[in-house]
Amino acid sequence: MPFDEMIKMVLDSSVTIAVLAYFMYRDNKFMSKLEITLQALVDTVNVLKEKVSEE
Repeated sequence: MPFDEMIKMVLDSSVTIAVLAYFMYRDNKFMSKLEITLQALVDTVNVLKEKVSEE
């Protein structure tokens, strides 16, 4: 394998790894925010259930 092809392969795979790492980080942040939002929704529904059952 010529030296030029090795450099091209390393550069291509490093870009791929960087893009995958970026999307993994972004999805992790999104899922964290989504989990917080869903927990707030569950808490609100539970409070509403308690209010309805009291009446």
